[in-house]
Amino acid sequence: MSMEYYRGMLIQQSRIEAFRQAIQAAVRPGDRVLEIGAGLGTYAFFAAQAGAAKVWAVEGGPVIAVAKTLARLNGLGDRVEFLRGWFPGVAIPGPVDVLIFEDYDPRLIDGWTYRVLAALHRDVLRPETRIVPARARLYLAPVHLAEVWPMVGPLSGADDRRYGLDWFPTAEYIRNTPLQVPMTATDLRHEPRPVGEVRLDRLPTVADLAGRAAWRFDTATAIHGLAYWFDLEVGDTWLSNAPGGDPRSWGNLFLPLDQAVTVPAGATLEAAVAPETADDGAPSWLTWEARVGEYRYRGHEFKANPAALADLVPTMPSWIPELTKEAEVEREILRLADGSRTVEEIARAVSPALGPLDPGQVRILVINTLSGRTRAQARRGARLL
Repeated sequence: MSMEYYRGMLIQQSRIEAFRQAIQAAVRPGDRVLEIGAGLGTYAFFAAQAGAAKVWAVEGGPVIAVAKTLARLNGLGDRVEFLRGWFPGVAIPGPVDVLIFEDYDPRLIDGWTYRVLAALHRDVLRPETRIVPARARLYLAPVHLAEVWPMVGPLSGADDRRYGLDWFPTAEYIRNTPLQVPMTATDLRHEPRPVGEVRLDRLPTVADLAGRAAWRFDTATAIHGLAYWFDLEVGDTWLSNAPGGDPRSWGNLFLPLDQAVTVPAGATLEAAVAPETADDGAPSWLTWEARVGEYRYRGHEFKANPAALADLVPTMPSWIPELTKEAEVEREILRLADGSRTVEEIARAVSPALGPLDPGQVRILVINTLSGRTRAQARRGARLL
């Protein structure tokens, strides 16, 4: 992240002040405090000012050099220790009394975030550890995005022909992609509906991140997709990440439909959102649904990711497994994932080696093999850039 990004966060006064007050309330004199994803060290400094005896601030980016300078400049270098690296690859010296962690994905918890939380709950946190922020809520709302729709919908209004060529094969990818695009409160076409609540003092499950909602429309309304975001409970304050809200640092998502849909007056739009589950329980590919009358659409993030072994192995050599029986199956799945086969075709090909598994279980195995570590590695790689 650039210094522009970190300076931009400092001027988000409502966000910073909410965290400062929450940390002051959570930290007691003599506490051991851990912050994951410290950036400039702002929240670690607040913990030291609140009376913590020791604060460990974990940060993998080069901004840690600036954070160390700030600690010395502000007379906090004796209590705030910066650890360079990406957790859980950084050793934390024992349990802590307070955890500060707010490095969340726009969908709140993705595979990388889940694995960080899993390692924290396993190795660092105790039942009495106080966590800032403490809780989160997830929301959906129908949205009309006329400015964005030309990228998602037909390129020429009625079809995907432009420049004398047919671009239709690209449409499925973009319509199954959770998009981070500018949205405002006026883009929402109905009130938000809560679709999930997560307590961060325990390891969230995929079920915590999934939910359904419905809206009845009094007037005919055109809908392009769903807005998806979360709010965080920070002390006595809920910081909203809603479209047009402040703060906006976490981002929010537009979950597109495959066509612009007009909801008739008096009709009800039903929607759902849920991640699939990786082998270790982490949330994997995001799915969403929308239904009104005879219309139904199901978006699936896996469809937006062409999978080919040639793309995976050179960038992630650690993916190559030891050749146990299970790894042989994984290797065959990766070999078959050359961009030309569907999940169903790959599942049929590896079924004989798996014994008495039904087709649905085989399909889940294929999806988890392709996605289990890809998101975590990609997220970690993005943070190193």
